[in-house]
Amino acid sequence: MDKSLYELMKEIYEQKKTEFSKDIKLIGTLTSEETSPNGKVLVTNDVFLIIDEMPDGTTSQRFVITGLDKDGKIYPAQEIAQDDISFLAQFQNMNKVEVVSLNEFDKQLEKVAKKLGISKEEVRSMSEIDLDKALDDKGLSKDDLDKDENEGQEANQDEKVPDPEVLNNIDAKQEIKTNIKVDDKYTLADILGVPAGSKLLVVYPTNIPDRSKLPYTTSLICMIQNPDGSIEYSDALTQVGGKDSDKNVYEVNRDGSRVEEKSVKSSFAIKSNIVKNGIITARIGSMGYIEVGFGYIDRTSNKDVVSERLEDQHTRYTTYEVRKEFSPREGVDNITDKMDEIKEHPEISEDGVTLAEADGNLATGHEEILDQIKAYNPDIADVFTNDEIMDRYHSMCEKNPESSKEDLIRYTQEDLSEDAEHMKGPMEH
Repeated sequence: MDKSLYELMKEIYEQKKTEFSKDIKLIGTLTSEETSPNGKVLVTNDVFLIIDEMPDGTTSQRFVITGLDKDGKIYPAQEIAQDDISFLAQFQNMNKVEVVSLNEFDKQLEKVAKKLGISKEEVRSMSEIDLDKALDDKGLSKDDLDKDENEGQEANQDEKVPDPEVLNNIDAKQEIKTNIKVDDKYTLADILGVPAGSKLLVVYPTNIPDRSKLPYTTSLICMIQNPDGSIEYSDALTQVGGKDSDKNVYEVNRDGSRVEEKSVKSSFAIKSNIVKNGIITARIGSMGYIEVGFGYIDRTSNKDVVSERLEDQHTRYTTYEVRKEFSPREGVDNITDKMDEIKEHPEISEDGVTLAEADGNLATGHEEILDQIKAYNPDIADVFTNDEIMDRYHSMCEKNPESSKEDLIRYTQEDLSEDAEHMKGPMEH
């Protein structure tokens, strides 16, 4: 469950609901080009559908669009009339998504709350780490949360499977449509070399005595479901990491506003004519669902990974700006710089790093710190470049890990000021 999506839907619903409103769901995103002081920029807005049930028993639907401002706050939601011609023209080009409704989210929250013996509000307020601990305290694993949903669901008939024993022992699975774009040009089907309309299945097989029947030794395994329903293993995916993988995976959220380190159960290198160093990552998320990502391995270490979360029934469509960073051109060429930047930003443990900040420039995202240091003594800006100033600041962070941000800035100010006076003095004589 995407808790951030839940909170967003809840807020929009509270803004726009009436006494007849019964549910709200995200149905897609619209990308438009707008003019700003810095030139033309692409703006992505979410499109929601509010469902009203009228007293006469009929159902009415209302479109609502919204977006985020530069501070990450929600714009006031704008309601669109169903006969708005200009909107309907945009609607034809909308990136459609398949996600659960607010009511379905609430049902999932109730299930988790019931298992933990707490209220829905307490589950909503929990961080991922706290939720993991609460599950552990109850003797539950994350994948246990999916078992109730899977009970009673019949397998698709007439499916061609690699081995009956494998699919007969699957507790949970995730289906990823391969017709979704993972960068600014290619779909997952293009990259994996599978027919359009196929699905990537990431499954959790259990109780299989003979593991030799599997092509992987990982906890989670990948399969391809063809358009005709037949299932096969993918020649494009090779196991590179299993349970407790040693890979450092940094996942970008849907709009690039946060990059977080994630644990991984399984990872698979992609053999493709389109991408190099591509990888599929899989893990069990905090709400028990299998979460799948697409990304690139850092060529310098063959260990670090930057990934984007792939769209599923619980995850919203990734914005164009994020997908563009995962194109073969930009993704491969910039991955090393991005990894260095993500690691070196000291705020990663507190406020996180945005994708825009992970650009190989240590000053990006730290303009306020930079300005404070330079304002302490004009000689600092005269003698040192911005990169040199930020290098010194990061050095202070490493030497004084327990110090506050304010103290670290002060240490850097005094250190640079002293050096600047020594370096500038001889030059003036």
